[in-house]
Amino acid sequence: MLSVNDAIAEILKTVHPRAAQSVALAKGHGLVLAEEVIADIDSPPFDKSAMDGYAIRSADVAEGISQFDCLEELMAGTTATQQVSKGKTIAIMTGAPIPNGADAVVQKEQTQFNAATNQMTLTTKNVPCRLNILQQGMAMKQGEIIFSPGRLLRPQELGALAELGKANLLATPRPNVALLATGNELVEVSQKPGPAQIRNSNETMLAAQVERAGANSLLLGIAKDYVDALKNKVIKGLTSDILLLSGGVSAGQRDLVPSVLQDLGIQKVFHKVALKPGKPVWFGIGKKTNSNENIYVFGLPGNPVGSLVCFELFVRTAIRCLMNFSHPAPKFIVAHLTTDWQCRGHREVFHPACLKKEEGKLFVEPLAWQGSADLQTTKNANSMIHFPAEPTTFTKGNKVNVIEWTSEIS
Repeated sequence: MLSVNDAIAEILKTVHPRAAQSVALAKGHGLVLAEEVIADIDSPPFDKSAMDGYAIRSADVAEGISQFDCLEELMAGTTATQQVSKGKTIAIMTGAPIPNGADAVVQKEQTQFNAATNQMTLTTKNVPCRLNILQQGMAMKQGEIIFSPGRLLRPQELGALAELGKANLLATPRPNVALLATGNELVEVSQKPGPAQIRNSNETMLAAQVERAGANSLLLGIAKDYVDALKNKVIKGLTSDILLLSGGVSAGQRDLVPSVLQDLGIQKVFHKVALKPGKPVWFGIGKKTNSNENIYVFGLPGNPVGSLVCFELFVRTAIRCLMNFSHPAPKFIVAHLTTDWQCRGHREVFHPACLKKEEGKLFVEPLAWQGSADLQTTKNANSMIHFPAEPTTFTKGNKVNVIEWTSEIS
């Protein structure tokens, strides 16, 4: 059986990025840029005021002038109609262009204004040249390379691209992930389970994981454990970039997924990984229906925590490969155990846990988890601890590797 690292290495070797497409800027959040972006203007495009105040000549203050006649008020988006000369000032708002003749802006709090005489009096003598002025091109110069391919587009990148006029951009698009739950015991979430039945919790959980990973989800519903029923559902999913099945991949008589996938031309890359939960996980590659493009197929365990763990380790990695992330593999962080812990067995364990920060250090508490079907305990987790395959004793305070499920760590 493969180790977790070896299984991840197979995914990294097998899955290749999607072709870049033109994407509307407003839809770019979370995508990876696929083009070089060059500034078409200076930023700021003109000298502008960094705050509300008064535009003056710094030389006047150096000469001892402290009282100024106010010529006009200048708002952002407008230009001055007069020039600032000796003993004169223009009231200016944040973002407004600096008037001709002025070379400093005194913030409003360092002045007093007499409306009756229309005069401003300085309450400071410290007014150097260029005070509170954002100079043209100080953030970027026209012709400068601002972004290179491979940049992850966060809100701040999107704002910068908007400033550059990039209404559309070239980026690696979100993959489409089809989800199919298998099993005669499954009923829809809206139904009350009968004898020996359970609700289809995996579909909802996995769809949320898909969306959180940055991909689009397509729900195919439930396939019963019969070859024809399963095959018909799988065929519908072969138009997506990834097909994700839960259940039917273990060693039972009705675990039909591997054989059905093989019949449909999906080539196995690996089946079973030495981890807990999630040992039966299956991964393969084929061609999309009526296309020469690759489709990547995962068969996840039917037990919900096994599905959740395998998604975070393997499916998320594949999604990030398709989206051309520079580091698609799972990211581990180090935290201190809050309790003693004994590892038994010979498989790597990914144990649901609560990660928290105290006095600048990360601590992680293993939850009292009852196994791969225990979703009710797992719902309280925000991370999972990676314990090694060999029997090991940990003591409180020992460092362990952890994968976060959420960034909301407090």
